[in-house]
Amino acid sequence: MVSGAASGLGRAIAVGLADEGCRVACLDIDDSGNHGTAELIGTDASVHHVDVSDRTVVDRVVAALARQWGRIDIAVNCAGVAGRSPAVDHPDELWEAVLAVNVVGTFNVCRAVALPMLASGSGSIVNIASIGGLVGYPGSVGYQTSKGGVVQMTRRSPWSGRDRASG
Repeated sequence: MVSGAASGLGRAIAVGLADEGCRVACLDIDDSGNHGTAELIGTDASVHHVDVSDRTVVDRVVAALARQWGRIDIAVNCAGVAGRSPAVDHPDELWEAVLAVNVVGTFNVCRAVALPMLASGSGSIVNIASIGGLVGYPGSVGYQTSKGGVVQMTRRSPWSGRDRASG
């Protein structure tokens, strides 16, 4: 399962997973790009219109995929929003959109796939961050903050199930 599969890294990852023999669920809000990725993959791809910032939609799609496939082995969080603006001029709408997709969306997908993975006893979650999550650079406060959140969410590894009560 790859979120952000419509273009860029998400598309490349989805195609790469298919090349390795995986059935791939392409999740994205960009229907045209998502269908383009699925066409590159062929019969082993399914397309799902998903806004990762919407927990209800993510939960519904992941549950349907888990029922259909019996398990989810790999989830790649590649959906992301950038947006450059100096911090003093950073529009609230941009801040909210970047955090909603990059942090909340990543969390929503992780949370949704963790339960079927724990139930099957295996699975891997790959979260795509950025060097911007580790070092600062001008004009990208929202993106850097969001990717720092993804780095910390991944570093903590709450999805392993070893510490479900506090993770």
